[in-house]
Amino acid sequence: MIMKKITGTALAALVLSAGVSFADLPATAAAYSEHPAVEDASVQIDMQTAKEIALNHAGYTENQVIFKKTKLDWEHGQYIYEIEFLVGNVEYEYDISASSGAILSFEQDYDD
Repeated sequence: MIMKKITGTALAALVLSAGVSFADLPATAAAYSEHPAVEDASVQIDMQTAKEIALNHAGYTENQVIFKKTKLDWEHGQYIYEIEFLVGNVEYEYDISASSGAILSFEQDYDD
């Protein structure tokens, strides 16, 4: 198998020829940091509010859990908060809409 290196210019040309717009990508690289400063009108709730939504759903307070992950991410054309925390040996994982605060997905697993 032969692998070739694609330069940034070649990649940009490939993306543009495929009809993909850079406007479809997240506005800033900051959207991927742990505490982003996103200047996007679709982000209506902050990280703390997203954490409170997950905690209320699970029935715990912030001082009863250990947070493993709190991140704003871009998935399926929207910003979501990924919230993961532990209570004892039970791990909770939430995806919460950054625009509405709706719980998009929820998982509860026993952590070995």
